[in-house]
Amino acid sequence: MKSTSLTSHGKIVLLDPEDEDLRERLTTPTTSGYARVRTGQKQPELLHRVVYERMMGSIETGKSVRHINGNRMDCRRGNIDPIQGQSENLLDENWNKEHTHARGVHQRADGVYFVAVCKNYKQMRVGGYDSLADANTVAISARQAIRDGATTKEEVISGLSPEAFAIYQNRR
Repeated sequence: MKSTSLTSHGKIVLLDPEDEDLRERLTTPTTSGYARVRTGQKQPELLHRVVYERMMGSIETGKSVRHINGNRMDCRRGNIDPIQGQSENLLDENWNKEHTHARGVHQRADGVYFVAVCKNYKQMRVGGYDSLADANTVAISARQAIRDGATTKEEVISGLSPEAFAIYQNRR
């Protein structure tokens, strides 16, 4: 099956010919690098989810959709796969926490990795770490704590996984 390259704000978006009509509806990508498309809803939708729903129908409750090769701009039908929840996506073998920043991880000029997560537009800093892998572990666990209902920094810290909490205790 031939794929088509589309440009959205300087990014190459890969689509299959049967999704060619989405070309003119592409909009600004998300800050985390996902292609988005206008569908008539109030907010643009994630392109890979729109493509999946065209193929398979609505996404089941508790399921998420991932890019098999890890490229968030590759929305070809053969690269989109349903998974059980978002946390499974983070454990995918294509995602390497030694070399890729998780959402909420930022590196300072001096090389220290800081973790900051948000809830209700409020930023909570969860420490600085020497290793990207440690910062990613804490960030992923902190974001899960927020999904589980944590709303304050104290609740986020107490909701960290045992591994992430041990790393947090040894932070800079």
